[in-house]
Amino acid sequence: MKGISDSLAIVGALVSTDDLISSVLIGLDRNYLAIASVIQGKNEIEWEKFQALLLRFETTLEQYNIALGINSLVVYDSHSVNAAEVKSSGSKSSTSGTNTSQQS
Repeated sequence: MKGISDSLAIVGALVSTDDLISSVLIGLDRNYLAIASVIQGKNEIEWEKFQALLLRFETTLEQYNIALGINSLVVYDSHSVNAAEVKSSGSKSSTSGTNTSQQS
């Protein structure tokens, strides 16, 4: 975005920092809503500081997603094991004691 802004400035079409930041914020997905709200609440912010805040938030978000991914994988694996136990226990009953066989 900054490159486009600089190119426009060369031909005489200036884009303000506020407009540039607004354009970037509009393009972010909902995962960035928290940082977008913080940035929009500031009166004045320089482009470099905006980039630093956004990059710091993105790093934090990635770390959170990695941690969440590990936790959800553990939960998924434990459910898979339970499902395998139920299936391998035979058609007469499951591990919960419910009769799964069909009677004619």
